[in-house]
Amino acid sequence: MKMPKISPAVRVSFGLVMFTLSVLLIADLVGIIPKKHEMTMDARKKVSESIAVQLSIAATKSDSYIIEQTLEHLVKRNDDVLGAQLSRANGDLIAGYGKFEGLFAKDDQDTASSENIVIIPIFAGEKRWGSVKIEYASLYQEGLWAFFTDTVAGMLIFVALASIGGYIFILRKALHVLDPKAVVPERVKSAFNALAEGVLILDDKEQIMMANDAFAEHIDKEPERLVGAKASDLKWKIRKHDDGDDLPWIQSIKDGIKHIGVAMNLSTPHKGVRAMSTNSAPILDDNGETRGALVTFDDITDVEESNILLENAVDNLQKNDAEIRRKNKELEVLASRD
Repeated sequence: MKMPKISPAVRVSFGLVMFTLSVLLIADLVGIIPKKHEMTMDARKKVSESIAVQLSIAATKSDSYIIEQTLEHLVKRNDDVLGAQLSRANGDLIAGYGKFEGLFAKDDQDTASSENIVIIPIFAGEKRWGSVKIEYASLYQEGLWAFFTDTVAGMLIFVALASIGGYIFILRKALHVLDPKAVVPERVKSAFNALAEGVLILDDKEQIMMANDAFAEHIDKEPERLVGAKASDLKWKIRKHDDGDDLPWIQSIKDGIKHIGVAMNLSTPHKGVRAMSTNSAPILDDNGETRGALVTFDDITDVEESNILLENAVDNLQKNDAEIRRKNKELEVLASRD
């Protein structure tokens, strides 16, 4: 079974993605990447301690109104706070607000906080007076988006998917503009420039890898400016329907067969429409697979114009000869009557 070809851009992009993910994993292991879970827990503890200080001051003044308002404002103004309460050490509830999903300890002796419940003990001197308990929403949300935002695995998958597309796009653009002139050796260019007919070397995407001077003169451009452009983007027209609808080099790249003597017209900026006799041959690699095409163009515009002039001259001579014969016959008829 023949393995599918993988372009260099895809292979390099895959390697870059693996390297990027490795860097992210190392950064996460050494603690460079901030952990959302730890940052949130730290913020919750600070808020809870600040609220506990305010409530303890209000409790020493027996100001139940301030206590209730503080708890209510805490819950209403923070979306991730589900409920809060102030209770004595014996478990008697002083004030509370919100809907509690967790189970608070009734005797108030358990001071251990969890991810969702923060318990701040309040002391009167060295004796425990009570505690402030605040219940927060769960740190871990459900759904696909939460998987990407709350977990390292989700972050790595997102980076991998985004990077592979971005790397392939950038590398294809970069490889497109990276010195394609180095593909064809200088001695080969010199040899093609010595030819009177135009020559193009194309890759398998129809992109011009080399154009000789003779072809560049036809379209009034420098050969270097043609490198990387698509040959089919020039103004071509196939003159005979028998030669097919595809341009000859496209057919050579597709079927790997030479196409000889294809009559075409090329519209040029300053020389008008030029008649071209086009020959196209596929360029094969060591495995026999088509990697591009070598295309030659013979400008036969002058020859065709000469042929047209010659045909017109022959037609005029034939017409004149026919006219002379007709007049001779008329003279012969008049002479016979006399």
